[in-house]
Amino acid sequence: MAGKPIWCEACARELSPPTTTMCPRCAAPCPEHVAKFGPCPSCRGVRYAFDGALALGMYDGPLRRAVLKTKHARHERLAVDLGRQLGIALGQRWANAEECRVCLDATIPSSQLLVVSVPMFWLQRAYRGANGAERMAAGVAEILGLRSSPETLVCRRFLKKQSELKPAERRRNVREAFRTSRWQSIKGRRILLIDDVLTTGATPAPRYSREMTVPSDPHSAHSRAPVQGKLRLGTRASPLARWQANWVAEQLAARGTAVELVPITTQGDVKTQP
Repeated sequence: MAGKPIWCEACARELSPPTTTMCPRCAAPCPEHVAKFGPCPSCRGVRYAFDGALALGMYDGPLRRAVLKTKHARHERLAVDLGRQLGIALGQRWANAEECRVCLDATIPSSQLLVVSVPMFWLQRAYRGANGAERMAAGVAEILGLRSSPETLVCRRFLKKQSELKPAERRRNVREAFRTSRWQSIKGRRILLIDDVLTTGATPAPRYSREMTVPSDPHSAHSRAPVQGKLRLGTRASPLARWQANWVAEQLAARGTAVELVPITTQGDVKTQP
């Protein structure tokens, strides 16, 4: 049957809309009171190019295997079914928007909402035969009764695999790589931007994101956006202090922030007398 999910009962439980509370801004699991008043510790102080993120689940187990399958043409129906599940989850969020201060505005007219998928470069699309994000967007639009517009965005050049790059390299990889189509107008529209996995938030942050108002990037496994600029992190020269500073630098680098360690010597390091 066309509308019946193609997975078994066990996978259906794993791929159903999440029951755990997630931060509506970055989709990280968090306590309910944090999700209501936000932001959560994972995205506090982090700048995003979108208003919020919604995850169908963590990128692991059956969901990870399903997402990997959707990258191939023979599994396009699976991508649509994942999109439908995502649409159900998004509808549930909108239904509870009054209880959440940082949720999306459910009163936006449907005529202003447009479901858009992250595009692929035409040569990559021809080689792979399908764009899983595009089919997921179709599933989301079907459930929410919105219009899906896969031709709204254009990928201008060949891109390296984001999963093989470090956070800072991912942003450089997609810089100036996307643009809005010359034949599509998004003026005054609110955009639901769909991708299969969102890690550092590098993909929805190129130039075209400044031309949109993006209420959600729904299919993110765990959304963390990089912070622009380079941070100078001061540390004492002792082994313990440097270890602590390196740990902090690694955590910031995972969020896309370049960090430079600056050793600091104080009088207290050489003068121990009162």
